[in-house]
Amino acid sequence: TSCWNLDRAFHKLVEANVLTLFLIACLTYAFLVVDFALLYLYVDIHYPCVLNIYRRGHWLKSFLGACYFSLETVLTIGYGTTDEFFGGCTSPLILIFTQAMISILIDSCMFGVIFAKFSRGQPRALSVAVSKHCIVRNIRGHWYLMFRVCETRTEQLCEAHVRIYAVRNERDEDGTLYE
Repeated sequence: TSCWNLDRAFHKLVEANVLTLFLIACLTYAFLVVDFALLYLYVDIHYPCVLNIYRRGHWLKSFLGACYFSLETVLTIGYGTTDEFFGGCTSPLILIFTQAMISILIDSCMFGVIFAKFSRGQPRALSVAVSKHCIVRNIRGHWYLMFRVCETRTEQLCEAHVRIYAVRNERDEDGTLYE
């Protein structure tokens, strides 16, 4: 078992309805954009980089500019900066690379969840009804276990195959365990 139970989280996302899945995706991307906007703003204030995001005395405009820059990075739209090499500063390069990799990882995960959600069929167990009682009958010297199976959907079944397993948990006179 994984310490984070990623398998369980994946199946919970696949089982979620489409609106919930959409809201989770939007919140994840919003969290990514805002977090990296704050990091870009921090780098622009404290390091001599040419991001041109921070405007002294205008924190809200600076934050919105950082959000636009972060969104441009996530969506790979392109940059509207005067110097796309950021004056040779490496901290924006590290941040942009990290944000791009996280964005690709989130994109891949969301694509996998959406693909799994829409490519799987409805579970057959929900549309098949089995009788509660069965009989054992001898026909021409052969013993048969008989019971009824019914399809509750309106479509007809073609080439239906049924597999039955007998589960026994008992001991005979010799002490041999049958499971």
